[in-house]
Amino acid sequence: MRLADALAAMPPAAFERLLSRRGVTLDPGKRLPPAEQAARALAVLPAKRLASLPASAQEVMRALTPRPGHAPRAALGGGALPLVELGLVFPRADASDVLEMPAAYRLQLPAPPAEDPRASRALLASLDAETYRAIAIAHLGRPPVAPRPLVLGDVLAALEATSELERALAALPRSQQRLLAAIEARGGEVSADELLELAKEPARWGPSTSIPKSGALAMLLSRAFLLPVGAGAFALPAEVATIVGRERRRAALRVREDLARRIARADDDPARARLADDPGPLAAALLAELTARRELAGGAAVRRSALRAAAKEAGIDPERADLLVALARAVRGGPIADLHAQLVAIWRAGGAWDEARLEPDHLRATEPALRALTPTSAVREALLELLASLPEGRFAPADAVLRATRSDLRCDAAAGMLERASRRAPGALVASVDAILKALLERSLPALGALDRTERGELVRLAAPVRAMLRGVPARTPSRPEPVARWESGGRLRLSSRVELARLLAVAPVGRAVPREHDLVLRLDRERIELLASRGELDPVRAALDALAPPDADASRLLEVEARALVPCELVAASAYLDVPDDALRHEVARDDAFAPWIVRVLSGGVLLRDGAPIARLERRLRGLGGSLERARVDGVNAPESPGEAT
Repeated sequence: MRLADALAAMPPAAFERLLSRRGVTLDPGKRLPPAEQAARALAVLPAKRLASLPASAQEVMRALTPRPGHAPRAALGGGALPLVELGLVFPRADASDVLEMPAAYRLQLPAPPAEDPRASRALLASLDAETYRAIAIAHLGRPPVAPRPLVLGDVLAALEATSELERALAALPRSQQRLLAAIEARGGEVSADELLELAKEPARWGPSTSIPKSGALAMLLSRAFLLPVGAGAFALPAEVATIVGRERRRAALRVREDLARRIARADDDPARARLADDPGPLAAALLAELTARRELAGGAAVRRSALRAAAKEAGIDPERADLLVALARAVRGGPIADLHAQLVAIWRAGGAWDEARLEPDHLRATEPALRALTPTSAVREALLELLASLPEGRFAPADAVLRATRSDLRCDAAAGMLERASRRAPGALVASVDAILKALLERSLPALGALDRTERGELVRLAAPVRAMLRGVPARTPSRPEPVARWESGGRLRLSSRVELARLLAVAPVGRAVPREHDLVLRLDRERIELLASRGELDPVRAALDALAPPDADASRLLEVEARALVPCELVAASAYLDVPDDALRHEVARDDAFAPWIVRVLSGGVLLRDGAPIARLERRLRGLGGSLERARVDGVNAPESPGEAT
């Protein structure tokens, strides 16, 4: 959506209110239409206003930042209202119940964790000034005068329009089409030297420029079909790579079909296997426990000790909990029944979790590791496509799956891409593509409930629910849905898979969530309830419980607690305690200039001395005030003369 088009489609009264609210005045003497003038004035996002928006509105902005940039109004909830009032999102002309954010605004927002780092929006948002000018001149036919977000917004709209992009790529000379296909087969990213080698033609580079100034490469860059992604590296936008990689995918399909025929002829199905479970309730239980522990506030990484404790409560391995929490924190909401599909989609998009990094969680990874473009996304898709192409219900040898995936052209190109990424982030990435494949097959896919396998993992197959997701088949819904929530004896609240994740997290602080097949059981915890009551935070949680399911007698008894004020206690660091039983002498010691800098706290029978206090000098001063120092014996050992004598 172009910002000018969105403004032009507004009712005149709403358009005038928006201009007044944003302090914009139009010049009737200009030849530019009012909508174009307003678009130029409103092109830059008001950063201060965005920072003051409520959390629900900021969540909507994060949801609309990646492609496609629009969503049904009902799915966005009340958080969309402030954005509509500010003129940041608009109803679509062809569907008024769908809200869309103009491309010019999406380019100015930070990338959400679930966004593909090679998406056109992400690459254009970080474009350098030199490449921007080349793209703008090619797009406009003249140097740009409009604000940068407006110009790049039009470019982004063209790249995200699949039919328009297909026509533009088909119109390219055959040599340029082959060049784009070769780059895509190498993982979608190449260095400048590799780019020149693939182009096989001279290109003029200026002495102080980072992009070629002539030739086929310059033309591809100016049309944003190829973009710089750092010093001396270039990448295809994901939208371009999807189209130009069709031939390569057909070749990979032939390899997969050959493996499928061999599996169909063999009889490798085991007598017993470990079937994948639904990670949705597990992820919800982990988020609920971490919410109760106040570990998810602020957007920082969860402490490993808290993660291990939450994994123990849920009864799963901490490594699996680490992956599920990292992905679940990027979930947009919805019922628990939809969590599995959302977790898989976020994992496939990349960003939140990357098996190529030694620290896969994006919240724990170092800044160089986050900036380095890794081949994980291409390797994931190669493995998933292979598993999905195998005969349904049949198991395949894990080593054969790895070999067939490794023969994919994307994995061949991934080695060079991983090497370049390792140079940008030394010591932060794995050593080889084989290590990525092994992590995917042995850890990530089983943790996501995407892989059925034998006990030792020598035979594997894609789990039926994930196979259906890849085909776009919607999840099954129960024929006779149970109540969203119902109380059981002992203060246990059983939550069905239809409960909204946000409603679960609202009541999580009063109990402990435990997954039960596709449902969750929230056990009320008396200690947590008393703690909330002492803080004065129990009432809103109690109201959320009442809205979910009015508590029964057992639950009401657990929830009826009196607010108890906590006694504040303080841990004081000290190195010695000077016992002064005489009140007058103790008063003199507390006021004395020699003692005062070293006194931590004056107590009823003496004073606490801070670490490093000069005991010998203070002893002499005490004698001058009329006291004498007798060193106490502790467990038969004489107290040291000074802190330096302690060992």
